[in-house]
This record gives sequence, C-alpha cells and structure tokens, in this order.
Amino acid sequence: MFARVLGDLKRIGTRGIDVCGDGEPLTHPEAMEMVALARELEFDVTLATNAALLTERRARQLVDLGVRRMHVSFNAATNETYTRLHPGAPPDARDSIVARLREMAEYAEAEGKRPIDVEFSAVLNRLNMDEIPAMVEAAHEARAGWFMLILMGPAEGAEELLPRPEDWVLIGADLERAQARARELGIRTNLEAVRPGASAAGTRSVYERIPCYIGHEYVLILADGSVMFCCQCTQPLGSLNEDRFEQIWKSEAYGEARRQARALPEARRALAGCECFEACSHVAVNIKVYRRLYGEGALRSVL
Repeated sequence: MFARVLGDLKRIGTRGIDVCGDGEPLTHPEAMEMVALARELEFDVTLATNAALLTERRARQLVDLGVRRMHVSFNAATNETYTRLHPGAPPDARDSIVARLREMAEYAEAEGKRPIDVEFSAVLNRLNMDEIPAMVEAAHEARAGWFMLILMGPAEGAEELLPRPEDWVLIGADLERAQARARELGIRTNLEAVRPGASAAGTRSVYERIPCYIGHEYVLILADGSVMFCCQCTQPLGSLNEDRFEQIWKSEAYGEARRQARALPEARRALAGCECFEACSHVAVNIKVYRRLYGEGALRSVL
C-alpha cells in the first residue's frame, strides 16, 4: 500500500513525505525500506522520531539516502528527567541519543554528504520546565539547528504535569535565558512566542478570523489506509483499500471538506470530526499561507 500510494503521490506532483506514526515510526520492521523507497522516488523526506531506536547503521543509512530533515521529540535535558518522562528507557538514554545525532552529523561531514537538518521539539511540563536553557544546550550538542517548545495541552489523567500559573515567573526568566543562548549558538527557536495559553490548544480565535488551507497541500494517511483531512480530524474521507489516492484527493467529499475549511471564518463552525477550535497543529502553516495571499499587514490585523 505504501509503495502504491507513493506512486500516486508522485504522479500528482507531491514534493514531500513525512514518515511519522501514531507513536514511533522506527518500530516498524520496514521503516528504513519505506524511507529508501520514498527517496528513490525523489521525495523530500522528513523522519519524525524520538531517536531512541536510531542505531549507528540507521543514522548512516539516513545520511546516505539523503533524508532532508529529522524532527526529534526530545523532552528532557538530563538522563534523570528523560527516564521519568519515558519509563523503561535506559538510564543513559538522553546521552546516547545526543551522541548518536552528533555522530550522524560528523559522518555526513566526513563523507562530504549533506547533513540532515535536525529539529528538536519538547513538550513543556512540570518535570522539564526548569530545563529549558539546558535543552537548548542539548540541541546544540546534538547538532540540531532548531529548537521548538510546545505547551502541553489538556491530558486526561496527567493534569499534575501541566505548568501552574505560579510556575510562569521562573519559566519566563528561563525562556529569556534560553533565547539569548540560542542566538549565541545560531539555533532557531519559537521561544519568543511561548507564553501561557500559546499552545496549539485553543485555536478558535485564529480560525474565527482566517481560513484553513491545509486541505490543498497536506494529507494524513493512516497505516490502515484511511485518508484523513489532517492530524486533528477523525473522519476518513476515503480508504486506499477501496480507491486509489488520486480518486480520493479529487473526490467531491474532499472538495466539500476543503470548502468547509476555507469557510471557517464566516461559518464559525469546525469541520465535522475535526478539532479546529480545540487543538490544531497546522495553525503556523495556515498563517503562513494567509500571509502569502494577503500580505503582512493583513496578518497583523488578524493576530
């Protein structure tokens, strides 16, 4: 199915493939073969991973294949915090992951090959909230060029991990320190935008003012063949077990979903089965498209 859909995507002009998962993609027994096939078809490939299963052989293979970027979920700056957030991880997991990523960059340099652009992301919570500057240092140590901090959204059964209002005095000071250090190290960040309530959760205020364009340039395909409008939608628009991807992409059902998404500002109604107003991870993309269409001035009036 993966090979078939890659062929369909290639024919309609798709440029990039994100190899991810509802979990860790490197647990898939054929993950590296899937990446290799996507590169053989000349797609730009991003691998989303926590890098815990990134062996030396796999790291070198990804460089040799020409993978463009790796999005690494890295939620702690110390081994102690890492194992608290990832029960069952080896006691030196943090150090091992950083070392492997650094070795991957050094291998690319030694072989004269393009290094993989590594992006670190961390979900801010009460276990790691005092490690923000140290996470920037860890990103530098791992040769990452980007560090993104994400606020933890509502999580049933884990409410105690959410930062409390009184925590933000210290968090704010650490954010300033981390920003200054990131500038010194040449690491790009989103830290200037991190503040209470600035997570992907609570995006109603955005979509009451701008449309959603994601249905024109992105699609999520699940392992069972379900074709989803985006990551925050639960109702499939088709199945690869029944139709080819191009049929689904050009179907009336997909067209109607795009129309509803573009009508969000006027309709004030989220797409059926989607979390547009609660937790949208595509806000940044939609703002970028809005800026491209209407200019910076119009965007400032929105935000």
